Amino acid sequence: MTEFHHGITAKESALGKIPMRNADTNTIALLAFADDADADTFPLNTAVLVTSINRVLSKAGATGNLRKNLEIISAITSPTLVVIRIADPFAANKFDQSKVIGTTAENGQRTGLQALLTVKSKLGITPKIICVSDTETIDVANALGAICKKLRAYSYITPRDTNGVILAKPEDVVNFRNLLAFREVELIWPEWTSGNVFLGEDLGTALVPTTVYIQTEEVITQGVLTYDLYIKNTKVKSNATVSTLEQADTNATFFDLIKKIVADLVPPIHVVSNGVGHFQAAANYVRGGNGQVAPAPVRIVLKRNNYTENDIFPHLIDQATGLPLASPVELVSLGESTFLGG
Repeated sequence: MTEFHHGITAKESALGKIPMRNADTNTIALLAFADDADADTFPLNTAVLVTSINRVLSKAGATGNLRKNLEIISAITSPTLVVIRIADPFAANKFDQSKVIGTTAENGQRTGLQALLTVKSKLGITPKIICVSDTETIDVANALGAICKKLRAYSYITPRDTNGVILAKPEDVVNFRNLLAFREVELIWPEWTSGNVFLGEDLGTALVPTTVYIQTEEVITQGVLTYDLYIKNTKVKSNATVSTLEQADTNATFFDLIKKIVADLVPPIHVVSNGVGHFQAAANYVRGGNGQVAPAPVRIVLKRNNYTENDIFPHLIDQATGLPLASPVELVSLGESTFLGG
């Protein structure tokens, strides 16, 4: 019988230098969706090791949230990253959380969150921070908690309802927390951005908008603007692009782009020169409204796109400071408002 030893046992290696290894705590697993992502780079429900985000960003597609999340992570840190691309759970205009939670198919392949259990055997690493942004319903959160418990990992989520919309009331968030059975999942609410927010801020008094315009010495030909679009805090477009043909007036170019972004929405979002509208063009500038009538938040998030040759974002200027704007910039209207024009 082996003698029991109580206390600490130290082992000394006489084999020379011991190489340092990355701690598992810097390994992030990202569950995201983008139906137009490159299928060879990001095959469905398959763990992919990403050692350089910049190398794969062009393969992440323009729809869904895969590219957006990669950009956010890249702006903050350069971690060891495991990406699992799932089918778009919002594809049928109705949130399908089963695509996120996942299962084990007849051929033995794990899908959704279940695919995280294969990362160790396939890649030799164990993720310790797990991200499932834009999909965190209570059922997804509990399934995520179970996976985190098995992997001894942790996750931060923004609580959402069964349609994938962020909870609006504190009491709903408290109820969400009470239904969550795992301490490995931490809630972050409300969701917040970088704070670089312009146009349409409700000050409780008359609106004092920030005005954005384009500044360039050259005529823009086929300019492209990349954006996300939110209606009532629901993202309806992600990493979408809108382009415009040559115009002699660069400010008219920007106005034209904003009109194109909201042109096909129902109910209609108005961009007008004066009168009533969500966004106003005044003296070739674009402003936001203060939502005195029929509040219905509309957010257009403009972003720099380093992979588009004709990106307009670098030419966006804050009229008050005369300085270029940092990406991202939010154009916010809190509802349909009456404008004085001019």
